[in-house]
Amino acid sequence: MSRLVADGLVQASDQRGFRVSPVSLADLADVTQTRIDIEGLALRRSIERGDEAWFAALKSAWTDLKAVPYRYPDDPTVHYEEWVIRHRVFHRALVNACGSPWLLGFRDVLHEQSERYRRLSIRREVGAKRRDVEAEHEAIVAAVVKRDADAAVRALSKHFGITKEFVELAASRIAEVSRTT
Repeated sequence: MSRLVADGLVQASDQRGFRVSPVSLADLADVTQTRIDIEGLALRRSIERGDEAWFAALKSAWTDLKAVPYRYPDDPTVHYEEWVIRHRVFHRALVNACGSPWLLGFRDVLHEQSERYRRLSIRREVGAKRRDVEAEHEAIVAAVVKRDADAAVRALSKHFGITKEFVELAASRIAEVSRTT
């Protein structure tokens, strides 16, 4: 529990125990922008420093992610759990060559914070407005392969921004979650 408290996922109250940290649109905006800043820096450094082993690991993570569906076919409002695991591995592979354990540590905390919101966003992806997450990832990978750090960071920022937009569309769901925690 102390690790969850330290990472901001859980709040401790004296004599009252623990509760899940609330979600809010203000927190979403802050987490998203901070993640863009931190992960963008880590991605730039990885592109500068990444060797063939890094490229191979990234391509493998990308291939593995594409091999599983984004949603459960019988319930499109739920992420396919294996996709969630591979998505985490893919995003970490993008930045693994940055050379900074501190930067990776901060990035990992931000990823966990944003994961709470991403899971809320999928329910809004069903219906009129859909996103092409695979194309978003493809744009990031294509820029990385070209070693175009500016384009890679732009694609990463756009990817995170689209998730933020879908979470904002799910604002009523966020309010509901906040009231029950």
